[in-house]
Amino acid sequence: MKRKFSLVMSAAMILSLIAPMTNALAEDIQTPETATPETVVTEDAASGGTTYYVDSTIGDDSNSGTSPETPWKSLDKVTATTFLPGDTILLKSGSVWNGEWLWPKGSGTADAPIKIDKYGGDALPVINGMGIDRGMNYSGAVHLRNQEYWEIRNLEVTNDDDFDVDIDLSRPQGDNSWSSQAETRNGILIIADGDLLNDDDDGIFDHIYIENCYVHDVDGPNDWNDTFTGGIIYNVVGTKIRPNTSFRDIRIAYNTIRKVDLLGITGFVQMAKSGYQDDVDTYNLWMEDIYIGHNYIEDVAQGGIDLCDARNAVVEYNVVDGFLKRYPNFRPTVALYPWKCENSVLQYNEVYNGPSTNADGSPYDMDSALKNVVYQFNYSHNNPCGWMLYMGRNTNDIIRYNISDDGGDFIIKYFLTANATPAYFVNNVIMYDGARTTFMHRDPFKSQTYFYNNVCNGVQREHNKKLNNGLPILHKVPPKRDYGRYFCIMAEKGGTSHGGLTEKLSPFFHAKKQEVNAYGR
Repeated sequence: MKRKFSLVMSAAMILSLIAPMTNALAEDIQTPETATPETVVTEDAASGGTTYYVDSTIGDDSNSGTSPETPWKSLDKVTATTFLPGDTILLKSGSVWNGEWLWPKGSGTADAPIKIDKYGGDALPVINGMGIDRGMNYSGAVHLRNQEYWEIRNLEVTNDDDFDVDIDLSRPQGDNSWSSQAETRNGILIIADGDLLNDDDDGIFDHIYIENCYVHDVDGPNDWNDTFTGGIIYNVVGTKIRPNTSFRDIRIAYNTIRKVDLLGITGFVQMAKSGYQDDVDTYNLWMEDIYIGHNYIEDVAQGGIDLCDARNAVVEYNVVDGFLKRYPNFRPTVALYPWKCENSVLQYNEVYNGPSTNADGSPYDMDSALKNVVYQFNYSHNNPCGWMLYMGRNTNDIIRYNISDDGGDFIIKYFLTANATPAYFVNNVIMYDGARTTFMHRDPFKSQTYFYNNVCNGVQREHNKKLNNGLPILHKVPPKRDYGRYFCIMAEKGGTSHGGLTEKLSPFFHAKKQEVNAYGR
């Protein structure tokens, strides 16, 4: 069954036409080119490689595995095999493997990636890791480590020993000590491990695609503890910093992730311990060319998508339904955010059903150590903790053309006390209760944060002036029930006067609903 992507997203796209950009510096920010991945499912091996078949019912590990009539039986057989460029591993539709994990060895090439896919029907093959400790830091039911040029599609993955009994790695409030990752659980896990590399090895691992997978019931710790575990994870690890070790060309698209601890999708460089960009820049640990798009994420213990240590990243058309479901109230986090990122854009995402109380709890966050990062055309609603966090120590960032219908005590929460260059909040529409909601919970660097042409519904005139650095409001927002129609009217009136955005977004004005795969619904 498929989940329909909200029609309200079209309203967010029309926000580009509400008001002209009022500050030239905001227009100077360049967003990366958006490239939606092409999902191609094939049962043919690429570039002359061998196709291997695995069937949990009729297979036999003594078979050749090279035809549907002579398939292998176990994932252990696959895990013990080193595959060559162009090989394809096909798992039988409807097969189930309990207590096994899938860790095929080898790497593909740019011209001949290694593929994992299904054959013989519509039902997804099921890999249930059953929460078994694999005796290494970080393990997933599907696992790659120091491998590249792999494409993984059409798998159902779970990793649960007993979801009702939490894995307790929690620290008391105020304790920020580093904990062990030995008892972590993950669905699909991709690791770059610097400890396994020689000094002269190439530590940049290219081309990992994960598409059309259903990842659910991944049991893990419900507290962060620097574990960065969950549904689909790509981490750089090591006991010491090894320069030039990271990922390039990661694509995570059209997946459904449901009921996972701790995070839905994330990647993080755990070699860098300084907390900001210093180690990432100095040692070239950037994760580059990251695409996370068209994923549906539901019921996560902490956050839906955490983009870390990334340069040239696009996060778009994702839905997060329910976050911070199993997480200590004193631990801060939000649903979808970047941290230590450059030249990246987060757009056309939808977040709803957030918590009623949390240290953060907002749908979005401009976290710290960001440079040239843009939030645009995102929609959030039914999030009682407000709209946006802004952490500071950032450079040339912009938040524009977003819709918030969230409520909460604050619109924007500030936490840090320093900023690198001004940030711009422009042309956003914010629906909230003016009698309850405060614009900022604190403003330590308000002079370096600029608000222009934002439109609020339900606030007094003096609050609107404050929202826009004392400037008059250019447009009046109608009652909430009418704002989608209002945006369409404004679009018709706007024509092409706003930097060509009408032409750029015109395909979306009357577009059909976007669909996100949601296996199991």
